[in-house]
Amino acid sequence: MLFPSDDELLAGEEVSRSTDFDEFSNALNSHFYPARVQLREQSESAIQPRLSVAHLRLSTVGLVHFKGRVSVDPGDLRGYHVNIPLHGRVVSFCGQEEVVATPVKAAVFTPERRTFLPDWDEQSPQWCWKIDRVAVERELEALLGKSLNHAINFDLAFDLRTPEGARWLETMKLMVSYVNDMDTSPAAAYHVENIERTLISGLLLTQHHSYTDLLHESGGPVRPRTVRNVMDAIQDDPATPYTLGDLSEIAGVSARQLQYSFNDHLGVSPLVYLRNARLDLARNLLLTSRMPVSEIAMRSGFNHLGKFAKYYRDRFGEPPSATRNR
Repeated sequence: MLFPSDDELLAGEEVSRSTDFDEFSNALNSHFYPARVQLREQSESAIQPRLSVAHLRLSTVGLVHFKGRVSVDPGDLRGYHVNIPLHGRVVSFCGQEEVVATPVKAAVFTPERRTFLPDWDEQSPQWCWKIDRVAVERELEALLGKSLNHAINFDLAFDLRTPEGARWLETMKLMVSYVNDMDTSPAAAYHVENIERTLISGLLLTQHHSYTDLLHESGGPVRPRTVRNVMDAIQDDPATPYTLGDLSEIAGVSARQLQYSFNDHLGVSPLVYLRNARLDLARNLLLTSRMPVSEIAMRSGFNHLGKFAKYYRDRFGEPPSATRNR
């Protein structure tokens, strides 16, 4: 099981718990895609259907749990989409590719190909993430430093057991926790949009697709001035929610060139340099202000308090609370 409970997965807008199959299916289609939804096998179990949805700036995220075994045929989604079952298995097709999605293997769907889920077990509530197509393609263009000439064709099967896949999933969980807090915390909405962009960038860098080989072409080193431009932008405001694509755009080169050049000139990647600049800002605030540690973490560009504390200890040899006590 990926998450402690369905209730902890998404406490956003509960759209439907209707036991009327057609009513539930219509609600699903209205929030995601027009699709042909068919009941393959009636259920006599005590399972309650559930549809919870949150419409965000760059994506729509939802928990979908049918009562009964179903098939879902939306055809061409015209966008990018990720499904993660919490339990069980969901047979999924995209074009000619097939995967049995499970809690350790997500399905990533690509536009301009037919999407078809012929066997969605009622024991398999799914985490569904519909992503704005323009946001995905703009981020990849920034990472590549050039325009795309066709849609991004992702591999369908996304292994969540690899270190990179596991980190991406942790970021998804973090976004959900902030979605759940948006009604009560003004800062949560700010975090959500930042994490959406991080998830999009992470998907492009982690999951294999038709531009992956191009992303890994180094293109050779760039001038020190290009690295300096990125360093200056980071130092001007380390808390800015930069993705690797944003930093590549500032440099005017591909992400691979920027990473190669940062490692060559500074011995660290651009994102590690950014994180260290944020930690330096946090340390200064801990020593010169009376803000709570959690607020300092947020103002320094960190979305996850636990990770902030770990990175802080690794860099400075003490927890943030020890710095604050001085």
